[in-house]
Amino acid sequence: MSYNTEKKILLLNFFKSNKESSYTVDEILAHISPSGSAKSTVYRLVSRLCAEGTLRKVLDEENGRVGYQYMDSNHCREHLHLKCKGCGRLIHLDDALSHTLENELLESRGFAVDSGAILLGKCEDCRGRAV
Repeated sequence: MSYNTEKKILLLNFFKSNKESSYTVDEILAHISPSGSAKSTVYRLVSRLCAEGTLRKVLDEENGRVGYQYMDSNHCREHLHLKCKGCGRLIHLDDALSHTLENELLESRGFAVDSGAILLGKCEDCRGRAV
């Protein structure tokens, strides 16, 4: 098994077991290669996996951080997501609720939301901690 294949398997296993969050390349390296020696390999792999549709690039506009999140087959492209700005958790909305929100925005505001879009806010746990 080649080095890239081993890293790719490690990377995919990491993302499959952490579907609810996005991770920067440095965070990925901390989990799959603590020595950090394969940073360029991880960059190449996440770029390739994004192009294939296996990962999605997630930009945190508040701090300019770029992360990557596992895309659960084509299913993630069909519904909206909520991302907590406090803890980074990604919540998948079910398809019916996503379509209802998309249709309501289109009908009431003439605004077409991209399928798979991410809405930013704070989850219940983070809102509870702020009190």
